[in-house]
Amino acid sequence: MSPSRLIPAALLAALALTGCGGAEPTAENAAAECENYIEHVMESPGDIDFDDSPEVTLTAEDPWEYEVVGSAGPESGSGTAGRTEYTCIAVNNSGDWHVVDLRADER
Repeated sequence: MSPSRLIPAALLAALALTGCGGAEPTAENAAAECENYIEHVMESPGDIDFDDSPEVTLTAEDPWEYEVVGSAGPESGSGTAGRTEYTCIAVNNSGDWHVVDLRADER
């Protein structure tokens, strides 16, 4: 494998091992994990604008489960047009974050 391909492969492996959000089971880290997941599945991740303060609810403990409700859309500044409301369920089990459900509803 050429060195130019080795570096991205190493970065992907490091991301997979560390997870995207912080390890602590907090509302802020749950929201960040959901945003990272949405950016990962969208076609143009650099162009996504998220709510400044999504609604985050703790729904279970050990493993820690959070429901995150917010909206995302293009960074064009077009107001609410083209935004998508989402509900994301993020679980923190012993420091590892996982998105287990994601539902979206376009406005």
